[in-house]
Amino acid sequence: MENIDNATVFSPITQPRRRVGVIRAIWPVLRSMWKTARSRRELARMDAHLFADIGISRGEALMESERRPWDRHVTADPSRRSRGD
Repeated sequence: MENIDNATVFSPITQPRRRVGVIRAIWPVLRSMWKTARSRRELARMDAHLFADIGISRGEALMESERRPWDRHVTADPSRRSRGD
């Protein structure tokens, strides 16, 4: 096996490729979190008649809007899910 020194492994030539790979790997997650945060901000600004249209209360909307962007697990009542799922 070849003897590889640290200068080769951590050279300026190889490091940018690693960064690009990491960015490409986490970009979809970051984008999804950004969309989630934006949707929750919009939910918090809705009027009462819009809540009635989508079938949730103001309290439920506020609870959802206060969740962190990385907290993307579904907590809705399964009986409310559309039948097309």
